[in-house]
Amino acid sequence: MVKRIGTLIMVIALFSFFTSGCYYFSAKKEIGNAEKLLSELKGAGGEKKTPYEYCSAQGFLEASRVEFSQNDFGPDLRNAPHPPRKRDWQRPRKNS
Repeated sequence: MVKRIGTLIMVIALFSFFTSGCYYFSAKKEIGNAEKLLSELKGAGGEKKTPYEYCSAQGFLEASRVEFSQNDFGPDLRNAPHPPRKRDWQRPRKNS
């Protein structure tokens, strides 16, 4: 019985670990890939040939580094849909 409970706890722990997405490691890997691509773009003259795209990529990379340094590895939920607030669905009052 104890062995079954221990096995169940291990399965649940492994399942939660694998479904968590390991955001730290994936974020670190993607930032490394972005740095590599940005350096390749700079080496190919991207600053002069495509200045808007180069500056945008550089800005997004810097923003990603800031979020990574603040331990914000998860998905961005600031723009996620939220339930309506009470004031959103209340009828406006009539001024009398």
